[in-house]
This record gives sequence, C-alpha cells and structure tokens, in this order.
Amino acid sequence: MKKVKFIHVVYLLCICCLSLGLLGSCKYDDSDLVERVDNLEGRLAKLEEQCKQINANINSLQIIVNALKEANHITSISNLVENGVEIGYKIEFAKRDPIHIYHGKAGADGARGEDGYTPLMGVKKDKDGIYYWTLDGNWLTDNDGNKVRAQGLDGKDGYNGKDGKDGEDGKDGKDGKDGYNGKDGKDGYNGKNGVTPKLRIKDGNWEVSYNNGVSWETLGSATGGVVPCPIKSVEVKGRYVLFTLNSGDEIKIPLYNAITIKFEETTIGMGASSQIDLLYTLTGGDNVKVSAIGEGVRTSVDESAKKLTITTDVNFTGGKVLVHATDGNNVATVELTIVKEVLVYIEYGATEELSYDGAFSGIDVEFIKEKSTFSDSDKKGKWAFKGSIKGVVSSAFNGKKSLLSIILPEGITFIGNSAFLNSGLEAITLPESLMEIGQSVFLGTQLKEITIPANVESLGSSAFESSDAGTMPLEKVIFNGSKINEIEPYTFKNCVNLKEITLPESLMIIDYNRL
Repeated sequence: MKKVKFIHVVYLLCICCLSLGLLGSCKYDDSDLVERVDNLEGRLAKLEEQCKQINANINSLQIIVNALKEANHITSISNLVENGVEIGYKIEFAKRDPIHIYHGKAGADGARGEDGYTPLMGVKKDKDGIYYWTLDGNWLTDNDGNKVRAQGLDGKDGYNGKDGKDGEDGKDGKDGKDGYNGKDGKDGYNGKNGVTPKLRIKDGNWEVSYNNGVSWETLGSATGGVVPCPIKSVEVKGRYVLFTLNSGDEIKIPLYNAITIKFEETTIGMGASSQIDLLYTLTGGDNVKVSAIGEGVRTSVDESAKKLTITTDVNFTGGKVLVHATDGNNVATVELTIVKEVLVYIEYGATEELSYDGAFSGIDVEFIKEKSTFSDSDKKGKWAFKGSIKGVVSSAFNGKKSLLSIILPEGITFIGNSAFLNSGLEAITLPESLMEIGQSVFLGTQLKEITIPANVESLGSSAFESSDAGTMPLEKVIFNGSKINEIEPYTFKNCVNLKEITLPESLMIIDYNRL
C-alpha cells in the first residue's frame, strides 16, 4: 500500500513540473485579434454613417417632391463641406427648415473582398402623376403589393344626398304632404399622406420600414458599398432649381428671388381733404407689379414713377394702406399706417416764395417743408407746421418788402416787437386768441385798415407809426374789445391818412403823440 502511494506522488510532481515549464516558456501574441476588432468597429461606424446619410437623403427627397404641392420656394443653395471635401448640398426653403443632400461616396469595405451592398432609395413619377418610392430602381411596395407614395393625395369630395321621396296624394281632394328632404352626403375621405421610408442596420442586415418603424423588412447584408444619392444633379437654371433624379424624372422648383418694396416712412401723417405722393424703391425680381389697397383713404399707383398717391376725404380720421408687389412667383408687402395729423397752416401773399426762418414760436413747433406750398400764378403760399404756435417772434418779418399779406391762425396770443417793421405788408387777419401786440409791430408797413380782436389787452407804442409823414396809408382802425386801457405813445404817429377809428370802451389813457 505504501509503494502505491509513492508512485502517485511521483506522478503528481512530474505533472506539476511539466505545467510550470510550459507556462513559463509560452508568450501569447494578440495583436492580430486587436486589429480585426478595430477593423470591425471601423466598418460598423461607416455603416452607421451611411445609414444616417441615406435617411437624410430620403427625407430631403420627400421635401423636394412635396415642395411642388406646397408652392414652396428655394431661397438658397450652398455646398456641404466636411474636412475640406465637398460632400453634398444644403438647400434652404422659404416655408421649411433646410435640408441636406449627400453625394454618393465610398462606404464600408465588404468582408473578404466581397462587394458591399447599400440600398438605393429614390422616387419616380407614375402614369397617374404621383411620385412613388423606388428601391434599387424598382417600385417599393407594401405588404399588400401597393406602391408606396412619396406624395400625399387630396381628399375626395363627399357624396351628394339623395332626393327625398314624393308625398302621397291627399285623400278627398286634400293636398298631399311634401316629400322628405334628402339626407346630407357623407364627408369626403381625408387625403392620404405620403410615406417616408426609413432604413436601419440590424444584425448585420439592411432593413426598411414604410410604416414609421412599426415593422421592418430585411433587404440584404449590410456589408458596405457606396452611399448612393437619389439625385443625379442639382442645377440653377434661370429662376428655377432643377433636380434630376436617378429615375430620369426632373423636378423644377422656383428659386426665391427676394422682392422688397420700401418707403422712407411707414407711418404717414395726413389732414382731412389732403393728398400726398410717396416714392418707393423696389429690389429683386423682374416685371414687378405694384398695387395698393386703402382703408379709410383712396390710393393710386404710378408704377413708371414708382409713386404711391394717397388721398383723404373731408371726414378722414385715420386709415391704412397695404402695398403689394409681385413678379408672379414672389411677393412682398408693406403696410402703411395713415394717422390724422393736426397741422397748422399759415397763409400768406407775397411777390415771391418766402423761406421760413423761425418766425413763429410755441410748443413743439416743427416746420413741415414738404407740405408747404407757393403758387407763382396767384402769388399765394402757405407754411405748414406741427405743434402749437403761440406767437410771432420779434423782428420776424422786419424789412420783408416781398410780404404782402398774412393770416395768423387761432392759438397765437402775442406778436413780438417790430415783427412786421418796414415790411411790404398790406393786409393782415388777426386771430381772436391774440392778447398782446408789441412795440413798432406795424411801423412803416402798407396797411390800409386793421381790426383789433376783442381779447387784445396790450398795444405797444409806435404800433402803427409811420416812419415818414404821409407814407403810412392806414385809413381805418377798429377795436372790437373793451380790454385796452391805454393808447401808448406814438401809436398812430404820422398816420395822416387815418379817417376812421373806433376806440374801445375800456380806454382810460391816451398818451402824448399818439396821433
């Protein structure tokens, strides 16, 4: 028994020694396995990128097809560049987000030198005028064998209701009852949306779904190949972008050529019974037609002069004008707001047009040159102002021999010293709001008569003085009010032609040399 045990121990020692020797002398090299794993991962990454780009092309292709039905326009085309290499197009639409179309390029290598397979999705117009999806040049069909639409269909009209039955003849001479009305027809069926196929790679195979991923159909082994582009070429021809498909069909979509129409201002102030001409500028497009629709105003357009005319009536309270420009494909609009503007006009007569040199003061007074006029034929003009005019500043028209007449508007409360001194003034209308007339205001003028309004409280010295005896033609002066207490010195000095004067009842003092 002991001898047997010894032999077993010897064998065990021999086996252990042999094992230790083998383990100590073996060096394992796994570099080939690592390389094969890296290659596999690289092919998988390429395949995933292929799948992403193919699905992007499918989506883009459907948007291009539907652009025809949606009356969409392309706004720009630019190149897609990756690592300095052009890989496709970026196309921007007026009514949709941009799309990308990828060129065909080398995909993952096939295993063991085999040619790779990559599905080619495209669209083709059938005899019914509808675009359907194709797979590798053949119609893509669903489980029932029906071609898969790339375009939606319009809904069908509802059926008309049937006529009601005639009423039965009445008994004993009574009229029969009217027949029942027919029932309403059924609503039309909703149009069917186009389908967007989806591709994926699963378990090493290409799969396609045409029901938004509910079910998938295997196409073939995803071994690689070239990423196909369903569009052969993209060309800009005139005012259209032409897409040539692999099927040979051509899709032509209008190129958006932006039209703009601009006015200097979009808020326009106008008074009642007035007219204004507004010039506009056009950019982009050929043979652009411009029209205008007015609300609360009348409009007309002179396209040759690029001029919009707006007219208001006597009851004008405000309005809007919508201006529309189109070349048949593209449209531009601008809305003008027409506000009722309270302008103050000061009318005058003169031998020539008089420039405005800050003759009037008040609150927020602004001279509006474009609305101020002068007629050479009748020698009459008017100045236009915004704001509230309160007075005529001192020496405003001092020495203006060309000034013949003036009508001062309501709201003016004072006339500053020497305002019309030695001017050619022959006639003046003073407003009822006037309260103060300064010194020497009408000295040396050619006035023949004047009416002083009732609210005037102060009349300055030398107001109507004649610079030389006999040169002042003033003949008649009427005071309408009873607020003036004193006639200042020299008020009517040398007015030798004065024949009639009506003094105010409130007068208490007449100073020296008043006549």
